[in-house]
Amino acid sequence: MIPLVLSLLMLSPAQGPIPLSGTAIDTQRQPLDGVEIYLSRGEAPDGTVPSLGRDTTGPEGRYRIAKPEPRRLRDFPTTNPFLFAYRAWRWPCP
Repeated sequence: MIPLVLSLLMLSPAQGPIPLSGTAIDTQRQPLDGVEIYLSRGEAPDGTVPSLGRDTTGPEGRYRIAKPEPRRLRDFPTTNPFLFAYRAWRWPCP
């Protein structure tokens, strides 16, 4: 499991939508490069888990996901959005 330091989606009347952003770090608190970060509202009625946004971390582990359009948020019955991270694992080669 990859620990993530996250900020929350917020809506500020003065600034408009504030994106979700944060840093993906490992257990030694080092930034993770190349980790795919997804935002989802959970399982859809058809059993799929659609992504509302995604980004891939850079060398400093940073990611930024724009706040989804309100129309997209209404498509899902759950009220518990969540993030998940994915990083392709390659076995060490001799």
